[in-house]
Amino acid sequence: MQVSFKSTYQIPLSGPKLSKGKAKQLIGWVVPRYENVLITNNYVKLSIAEESDNAFEQKLRQIGFKVYQKFFEHDIPKNEIEKYIAKVFREGKPYKQFGKQPKARR
Repeated sequence: MQVSFKSTYQIPLSGPKLSKGKAKQLIGWVVPRYENVLITNNYVKLSIAEESDNAFEQKLRQIGFKVYQKFFEHDIPKNEIEKYIAKVFREGKPYKQFGKQPKARR
């Protein structure tokens, strides 16, 4: 079955007011629920169906994750998420920053 993913998220696992416990809670919540999840040392990166966006973002805030980025590309496979996010930043493509101001583009 081909699943069409609509939004890609990058959520930092460290930062102000984020404990290792919160990071483990986030990982324990997303891994069993979402198919395209990539966990690196500093981030959880995943693609989810668009109709899940509001509930996902609400749960993030509930757990205590207020700073994250949302990208708008379609059908990003798990093994391509990191390349895609790097390309967005490198090429200055639009994305939505939650919780703090995005870094100025040079």
